[in-house]
Amino acid sequence: MPPRAELEDLIRRLWRELGVTVLFVTHDIDEAVYLGQRTIILSTSPTVVLEDLAIDLPDERDQLHTRSSTRFAELRAHVYEQIQRAKHHNGDTHTAVAGRSAELALHKSES
Repeated sequence: MPPRAELEDLIRRLWRELGVTVLFVTHDIDEAVYLGQRTIILSTSPTVVLEDLAIDLPDERDQLHTRSSTRFAELRAHVYEQIQRAKHHNGDTHTAVAGRSAELALHKSES
C-alpha cells in the first residue's frame, strides 16, 4: 500500500488529468487543506456549514514545499480554530469528532 502522501498526490494528479469534480470527505485538517480548492467546515448534529473556506494555494502542489509554506500553515490554523470554536461553543463531547469533519471539493476551473 502506498504511503498516504503518495495517495494524496495521486488524487490531485487524476483530478487535473481527468478534469472531473472530486468530493473528498476527511477528518484530517492537513489532508483537507492540501487536497482542496475549498474546505467545508461542518458542525456537530444537527449539522450545519460553519464555513466554506477557499483554499488559495497554487494548483501545482507537492508535499514538501506546500506543507511547509506560510500560507498552508495559516489555512491549517484557521480550520483548526474554527473547529475548536465550534467545540467550545457547543460544549458537546461528541463535537471533538463530529466537528472535525471537513469536506473538500476539487473541481476543474472553466477557462
